[in-house]
Amino acid sequence: MEVCRCQRSVGCRCGLERAVDTAYLCLSGALMELTQHTPNTFFWVDLGTTHYEAAQSFYADLFAWEVQATQVGQWTYVKFAVDGKQVAALYEMAAGQVTAGYPVAWMPYLWVEDVDACTEQVKALGGKVLRGPFDVGDQGRTSAVQDPSGATFYLWQPGLHRGAELLNQPGALAWVELATPDPSAVEAFYTRLLGWDAQTQDMAGERYTLFSQAGQRVAGMAEELGQASAWRVYFAVTDCAAVADRAEKLGGGVSIPPTHIPGMGRFAALHDPQGVGFGVVEFLQDTI
Repeated sequence: MEVCRCQRSVGCRCGLERAVDTAYLCLSGALMELTQHTPNTFFWVDLGTTHYEAAQSFYADLFAWEVQATQVGQWTYVKFAVDGKQVAALYEMAAGQVTAGYPVAWMPYLWVEDVDACTEQVKALGGKVLRGPFDVGDQGRTSAVQDPSGATFYLWQPGLHRGAELLNQPGALAWVELATPDPSAVEAFYTRLLGWDAQTQDMAGERYTLFSQAGQRVAGMAEELGQASAWRVYFAVTDCAAVADRAEKLGGGVSIPPTHIPGMGRFAALHDPQGVGFGVVEFLQDTI
């Protein structure tokens, strides 16, 4: 992925606005079709939900996603696609997952070369292992882990499943960001676990950290007081206002209405009918 070297920033009121700015900095001009991801980067997102059919209907309608149901043993895993290219997925959570602390949320996956070794390193660095490592058929090997602040994510050693086939295209993933009340407590965790570099900036008096690898920005981290730590995801759209309106008509809601970012585009914070949050970003045509 080509990295934009521009260092523009804009004043912002919250992590979502910072995420739009960051995504603009990090994603190259072209709409991207991917055949290979880089180790130690986020390469996939899925939604673990307790309302499987309702969630599938909501997101397929909202983003005009194609539905590709796959069977892994007795477990149904629904992949969403844009023009036949997979971009995200959802699955029905088991009761044991909820009681074990798995959040009902959109969850990012990190591509790692050795999931067993990386899982052990998570524990050594003060994180927690919720489950695994375990094999997911011939698709890959994974573990569910939490950083020291309690934010959950997955480690994935690929088999046949190679992740998102599109980025920065309407309906596809645009950015991944950690919201946490104490960035200092977890910055070292990610830099040591993954070899990431961290650059902290002051944006309109608020702290924002950009994680990068080999000069390529891979994720962000926003300081947000009074909230539990969590990774959140943003999808690209062509019309932020229309998607926000559509989300409400489909039974979801708008947490932050479409907000203009000068020279960048617009974003909105939405939630599905079950209350699961996610973001959408509309980039100006001359920035994508």
